Amino acid sequence: PVRHRKNRSPNQNRFYWGVVIPLIGQAMGEDDPEAIHGMLKHEHNYYMATIGGNEIRVPMSTADLNTVDFEAYLERVRRWAVEFFTLNIPLPNEVAV
Repeated sequence: PVRHRKNRSPNQNRFYWGVVIPLIGQAMGEDDPEAIHGMLKHEHNYYMATIGGNEIRVPMSTADLNTVDFEAYLERVRRWAVEFFTLNIPLPNEVAV
């Protein structure tokens, strides 16, 4: 049987835009949340397409992710933040949103 999974939760969305995006923005010196979100999608939520014989990344919407897939996306973002900025993004239960 196929299990139906809900789209990302309002709490996940608040955490992402209220904690993850601002922390990464501070580390990058970027204050445009949409630019940060676009960059994160390009790096961590994409599919590969071949155009003119070249493979390119095509960012996908995070709004379509279910709760499990959105958490996996957040985990990829957290690992990347540690690697590139030595930035530890707290887990949702570690911060008041």
